[in-house]
Amino acid sequence: MAKSKPYKISSKPTVKKEPKKRTPRKIKESIENTTRIRIDKERLNDVDSLDTSFLEGRVDAKSKKKVLNSKPVKRKSVDLSILRNVILTVLFIVLLVVAVLALLNRSTDSSKPKVKKVTEEKVVKIVDDNYIFVGDFHTDNLNFEDLDYHYTKLNNHDYKTEDLLNNLEDLVYRYNPSIVFIELGFNDLKDGVEAVDTVTNLSEIIDNIKKNRTYTKIYIESIYPINTDIENFDEDLINENVTNERINNLNEMIEELAKDKKVEYIDVYKELSLNDKLNEEYTDNGVYLNTNGYEKVLKLLKKVVDNNEIDEDQ
Repeated sequence: MAKSKPYKISSKPTVKKEPKKRTPRKIKESIENTTRIRIDKERLNDVDSLDTSFLEGRVDAKSKKKVLNSKPVKRKSVDLSILRNVILTVLFIVLLVVAVLALLNRSTDSSKPKVKKVTEEKVVKIVDDNYIFVGDFHTDNLNFEDLDYHYTKLNNHDYKTEDLLNNLEDLVYRYNPSIVFIELGFNDLKDGVEAVDTVTNLSEIIDNIKKNRTYTKIYIESIYPINTDIENFDEDLINENVTNERINNLNEMIEELAKDKKVEYIDVYKELSLNDKLNEEYTDNGVYLNTNGYEKVLKLLKKVVDNNEIDEDQ
């Protein structure tokens, strides 16, 4: 059995040493000091292995403190009504300028002479010769046998202007004439028809023919004169309504109508009269024409029928 060593008893009393009190270091609770980090020189280039997570909270605290300590920035509010008024004003000015420029451009164009190049060719249509002679006893007595023309006589001893007006279809349209000669009015005077009514009937006749037969050229003959002073005058052929004065007045109205309607007027009265009455050389009874008289009339008509070119615009 081993012997235990005897305890040595020291004559000096043992004094228990008290631990030194460490004076706490005053650490400034400043966020500024947290950025002072000691980094090992050997690890300066070891950026990827650095642990900086402990800085995140303090950096956030620092940034928040700056935000809290910073003064709020006052934003200026924009008045929308003022902006709207400005936009409307600008639009109005733009529209006004555009309108003024348009007016100036139009006035400039209107001041310039307008030059229009028109190359029109006159179209002449050759219509088949087909002449119609509509009239009273004078037309009935005309003899066209010596004339080499295709003609039709549609006459009646007592025809008046009203008779032709009411029968244009049968007396004119169905023949499709290139030229129509109208010799009427004497019987209107004889029956007491007013001159105005006679001219009105002739006017309607012309208008209807132009409307329904556009290529037909119209000739209006004057009323023939009479001679009551010759020895063999036949007073039974006329009455007191028929005088050369009334015939002249009606002829003047017919001639004026022809000008207005742009149709041809054949002044037979002038060719047959002498001293404002029917020349004795052209009549045997003072009313009807003799051979000499009708030959005179045929010469006038021949000048017309020799020209068979009808203008398309007619």
